[in-house]
Amino acid sequence: MSPSKQVILDTSVVVGLVDSRDVWHNAAVALRDALKVVQAETVYFDCVINEAIGVLARRAKERKRPSEFTDDGDFDHIEWLKRLTLPDDVAQILGPIR
Repeated sequence: MSPSKQVILDTSVVVGLVDSRDVWHNAAVALRDALKVVQAETVYFDCVINEAIGVLARRAKERKRPSEFTDDGDFDHIEWLKRLTLPDDVAQILGPIR
């Protein structure tokens, strides 16, 4: 897939897709559907997933509905592209600091 067809999604979109009561739910669903039409590949950074999980867990607690947020999710469809090892990979990405 060409790089021009890759789209990185942020936390507000992820939360909007998962939480049907989120203020951005309809916009997030419309964006997801539009990206499917143009066959764009969606990319989610691990920090975005971590933040989304935190937001969803907090909301479940605030709503006093912990059953909305369980740890039995199916994460088999996640493909980890590369795990960085510090500091060598960071130095390689950023280049030498002088």
